[in-house]
This record gives sequence, structure tokens and C-alpha cells, in this order.
Amino acid sequence: MALEPSREIDPHGVEDEMAYWEKVFNEHAVTPSGYLTAKLSPATPLPQQIFRAVDGDQRKPSDVVKILDVGCGPLSVIGTSAPFSVALTGVDPLSEHYDRLLSKHNLKRPHKSVPGLAEELTRILLNQKFDYIYSRNALDHSQDPRIAIREMLALAKVGTQIHINVCENEAVNAAYSGFHQWNFTSIDDRVAIWTPAAITFLDHVIGGRPYSFAISRLERGNNVRYGDQIDITIHNNFERTSDLPAASDGVRAAYSAKHGWLTISAEAAVDPTASWFVHAQGQDGHIKPLSFRHYEDLPTRSFMLPPGLSKVEIGQFHVRFESADERAYNNLWRAQVAIVH
Repeated sequence: MALEPSREIDPHGVEDEMAYWEKVFNEHAVTPSGYLTAKLSPATPLPQQIFRAVDGDQRKPSDVVKILDVGCGPLSVIGTSAPFSVALTGVDPLSEHYDRLLSKHNLKRPHKSVPGLAEELTRILLNQKFDYIYSRNALDHSQDPRIAIREMLALAKVGTQIHINVCENEAVNAAYSGFHQWNFTSIDDRVAIWTPAAITFLDHVIGGRPYSFAISRLERGNNVRYGDQIDITIHNNFERTSDLPAASDGVRAAYSAKHGWLTISAEAAVDPTASWFVHAQGQDGHIKPLSFRHYEDLPTRSFMLPPGLSKVEIGQFHVRFESADERAYNNLWRAQVAIVH
């Protein structure tokens, strides 16, 4: 069943958000904040993380790098000063509210901002394509982050990285108040998006594309408001799985020596009873092999391996238990994966 967003915005959530930023801007008027000053300045440099993600060292001064900030709030945290042009577009459902608040305080944002829901990005931005997509402290406040992430993918050029920052279990921490209705967490080394009514693994949301994530555990005092931070990087490494190089009959796969992702896409003809293996070799020898099962509802799977590997092989095998302590492995097939850069 297709997921559909609601265009209704909780008025209590709007009131809470405006009250928070009114307080921030009032305090800034009395004692200027370095943080806000940087967000207001067009001279603030592009963060190094983004510079690297867009291959900034290979860009020409005439290049225009398009960046999308989803849920940017009144002011994006992304600086735009770089040795090439940066076209930053922010999208936020409360953009017009923020416009009035900024005007009231005689402040002007240094970037374009468009009103709209993260769940409707393709309609709002008319299927534009971006070189980098970012969202900080926003998707855990959205109506349905699963739809929002799919919309972000639809606007990402092939090769684009999507960086998402959220608080772990934000809705639980906020007792499901205001905009806090969705949670992100980690289960068995996978990102899960959940409410009391549903749980979805990120793998399914992004169609098996590769992603990495890290959780920053924060020290807790007696009055903790914010939860631990989850930073997720999704690699939009293909537009269609048919774009991946063929590895074997019914199987397509590719490994990125630069980023370390391995993506495997298998058709239904592949033996569903057999397990899969991944063997890889780097400059220092073999890495620990991986094994996994194929699921019909997730025909494309991705894994993050060390970058710079010289050889990656995949295949399928059956295992037979000879006794309580002995197993026999029978490889059905194996193939070398194409290395892309």
C-alpha cells in the first residue's frame, strides 16, 4: 500500500516552534550568538563533510553545486562559501511563519527557503536534482519520515549522499507531544523507524541502497532534554538496479572502492533456499567473510565494507550438518564483483 502524507499541520506544534525561536531571537538581540551569526552570514564556509561528499577538491570555480536542506528551520546550518558556487535550497513546512519572525527581528536568511512538507518534495521542487541532501533534527518531527526519505532519494543525483541527523527515540523522549510522533533507533546494526503502531527498517525504505550510521551517546544529567544523536549517510548509488553490472545469472552487483559500499541485486530465479557469502580481499589480505539470507521482499541488499579493497566475490552455498560439531559447505556458484570508483 502506498504511503500518503497528510497536509494537516498540528497547530500546537506550530505554536511551540514559534515560541522557541522567538525566545532564541530575543536572546540574540541582547547577546549576539556566534551560532546564529554564522547561520546568518553568507561568508560561513561550506562544512568539510559536505565539501568532501561533493568532491569539492575536483570542482571548478564555474561549477554550481546544488544542496537541499530538508526541514531547514528559520536558518540552515549549512554555510555556502566555497571555491565554487553553492546553490542552497531549504524546505520547511513553517517557512512562511519563519519569514514573518525573521522580518520582525530585522534578520534575513542568506539562502532560498521554500514552504512545504518533506513528504512532498518532488511536487514542491518539480523533480529537481541535487548534489547533496541534508536534514538535521527534522525527520523525527515529520508526518512520515519514510515518505520523506523516499522523496529525498527521488531528488538525489546518482552518486549523491544523503545525510540525516535525528535524535534517537525522539517521540518517546518527548512523550509523543507536538511534532514528535516518530522514533529512529538501531536494531541488530540496522536503522529502524518506528511508532507504537508500526516498525520499518531503513533498508526497505531506501530499496536496499547502502547506508552507514553512527550513534553519539550523550552524557546524561538530571534534566536531560535531548536524546542520543543518530547520523545516517545514504548513498544513492543507482537509479535502477538494472544499472548495476551483471555478476552472474540473475545477479547484479557492484563495489565502490572509494566509499566501501557493496550492492547486490538478485532476481527471483536465484535459489531462495541457499545462503549468500561475501569474500573480500584488500592490500593487507582477506577481511572477515559475510553471510546472509535472501528475502523476496528485499531483492536488493547493500553492505558497507572497508574502502580500497582489491577484490570482492559473492556467491551462494548450502550447509549440511554432518554431526553436532561438523558442517559441510557446498558452494553453488561464485562470481567476482565489478569494482567502481
